[in-house]
Amino acid sequence: MEEIFELSTETEWCEAFPVLNTLRKDLTELEFLLRRTRLIYDGYHLFGLRSEGGIVAVASVAFYPHVTKEKNCWVHDLATLESERSKGFGARLMRGLEAWAKAQGCARLCVDTRLDRSEAQRFYKEKLGYPKTAVTYYCELQ
Repeated sequence: MEEIFELSTETEWCEAFPVLNTLRKDLTELEFLLRRTRLIYDGYHLFGLRSEGGIVAVASVAFYPHVTKEKNCWVHDLATLESERSKGFGARLMRGLEAWAKAQGCARLCVDTRLDRSEAQRFYKEKLGYPKTAVTYYCELQ
C-alpha cells in the first residue's frame, strides 16, 4: 500500500534523508536536521511517498505569491531512491502534490531543474506533461 504524506517529525525527516541525499549529495544529515526548524518556519513542506513500509520518494515544496495569479507552489527537490526509479513513484508523488497545492489555493505547481539534468527534464515534459516555460538565472549573494 502506498501513502503520500507530509513529513512533520524529526524521525520522519531522518527516514527521508537517504532519499533526499540521492539528489543533494553534499548535504549531511546533521545539516539537514539543523536547518529543519528554520525551513518549516519559512514555509518549507517536505512530503514523502511510502511504499512497502519505507519512504521511496520525497519532494519539498514552498509557496510563492505572484502578481498576476494566486499563489504558486514550487517544488524544490524531487528525489526517488535509485533502486526504486522508473516505477512511477515520482509521478505519483507529483500528482499528489498537484492535488495538495490546488487544495491550498495555488494556481500552479512549478518546478525547475538544472540544464544538465536531461533525465529530469524528460520526466517533467514526457511523464507529467509539464510545458517548459522559463529559464532560471541566479547569483550567489556572499
